[in-house]
Amino acid sequence: MNHMITGNGLQLVLNVEEAEYLETDDAGDLGIKFLTHNTVEPPFLKELGSGLSPGYHYFVSLQQREV
Repeated sequence: MNHMITGNGLQLVLNVEEAEYLETDDAGDLGIKFLTHNTVEPPFLKELGSGLSPGYHYFVSLQQREV
């Protein structure tokens, strides 16, 4: 698999170990959920996290800002 990165960035390749999951009606829910947050605040992953499905490429842009 060839990967080309332009500019600065971080590349993550995650293996969701799909074979380790049982076949259920929720099989379409397989994936990764992530959230960037301030280190002094708890992560509200369920409410604010973003979901990613396996088998796709995603590009995410992050900017640090002070509120």
